Amino acid sequence: MFFQRPSWLLITLISLLFRCASSHVALAAGGTLALDEALAQALEKNPRILQAREEIRRTRGYMIEVRAGRYPTIGTTASAANEDDGRFEGFGGFARDKNSVADFGFRVTQSVYSGGKLAGNYKIGQLAEEEAAAAFETTVQDVVLAVRKTYYEAQRSRSLIDVSTQQIKLLEEELESQRVKVKAGTAPQFNALRAEVELANVKPQLIRARNNHRIALAELAKLIAADFPNGKAAPWDVTAALVVKQTKFDLASSIGTALASRTELAALER
Repeated sequence: MFFQRPSWLLITLISLLFRCASSHVALAAGGTLALDEALAQALEKNPRILQAREEIRRTRGYMIEVRAGRYPTIGTTASAANEDDGRFEGFGGFARDKNSVADFGFRVTQSVYSGGKLAGNYKIGQLAEEEAAAAFETTVQDVVLAVRKTYYEAQRSRSLIDVSTQQIKLLEEELESQRVKVKAGTAPQFNALRAEVELANVKPQLIRARNNHRIALAELAKLIAADFPNGKAAPWDVTAALVVKQTKFDLASSIGTALASRTELAALER
């Protein structure tokens, strides 16, 4: 059963989710956002994770309701009656006493036989609870992957901005140097024209890098449910360091791990 042997990833992510629920990540204007902070913010506020968590709570509530039907229920009844003065003074020569009546009672109800309804509802509730847990783990894995990919893309575009900026600076210095040489008569005009063309070819790269960086930051803000103004400069940025680690994967072992660990398959087996 899914709940009897939860995966280590689910335990780790849920523990991180509850730890970060009590610690809000403040995104200060002009500050930087680390990857761990982005992941914590996503686990706490991502709409898909919040929706999956509410689905788990809903199925748990249904299971509580189903379990309650297997136990006796106790009910109480109470009634009281009082006759007004003078309503009945006599009938046929016989006097009638005035009455005040009060009744109290308890009732215990226990379902003895329901035709398998309770057992069926309990089984359905168990399957729904397991499916909700598998869907929650899948959602968490997908969101974590999306945050990592978007964060790395923002770092890559940030590095491209720095590279393009430095390249433009060097080409501007080269252009200025060629213009001085042309003016002094020590270099042909062609050298200055070539420097101008090289500078013009690099400037679009800087524009594309800036646009890609802003798009990555906007997507990251969407994933972590952070404010991101439209048409304005980004209020925060990712850390500049982009560290690439070489990792080798074996196809056969990767397929085996996916078949054994993917929560989508576990949900389908339910």
